[in-house]
Amino acid sequence: MNPILSAALAKHRGVLTRAAHRTLTNLIDVALRRGDLTAPFRGVYTEPAPDHATRLRALAEADPDAVATGPSAEHLHGWTETPPETVTAASTLASRPGFELTRRTIPRWLTTRANGVRYTSRALTAIDLATERGVEEVDAALDVAERIAAQAPLAVQASLANARLAQLDPRSAAGRLHPVVAMLAGTEDARRAVTGYLSGTPVSFEGR
Repeated sequence: MNPILSAALAKHRGVLTRAAHRTLTNLIDVALRRGDLTAPFRGVYTEPAPDHATRLRALAEADPDAVATGPSAEHLHGWTETPPETVTAASTLASRPGFELTRRTIPRWLTTRANGVRYTSRALTAIDLATERGVEEVDAALDVAERIAAQAPLAVQASLANARLAQLDPRSAAGRLHPVVAMLAGTEDARRAVTGYLSGTPVSFEGR
């Protein structure tokens, strides 16, 4: 691939748009003909066989109002380690290879957003999965929620935030991890955790 295009893809996390990169139009067209780029949506370009996170960003560029749902939202919430092969989302666009899109209106208050990608809230995601897979999914989700609730709230929040970022921008997530860990080590909850571990007693965290 042309090195200028490679640098642009790296800078923009694997997604280019014709509207935002007019100076690269000729290079994009050549790359398309050579098979170095693919267009999952009109005017939106990625390398062939993009991963789940890149497909989500491509969809967000093509339809800023799109909302990731079902298995895609499940993965973004950190409930599964392996991303789904197909992006599942509510969008006005039509489904195509790699994207299972449905026309659906989702209120903003039932969504969350990270790094330019909007997806359903935990509650709505759990309901969607239960509808699709059965109540066993709800039981499993509740079990995970109970175990998470027992952990230090600051650490849980930081872990979830970093996990979401890692799905969309692994390099930034890795760079932010150590400073966050250092910050958490100085909190009152961390002191309580050490004290509880040494004494063998349960710990009540306060989120500070």
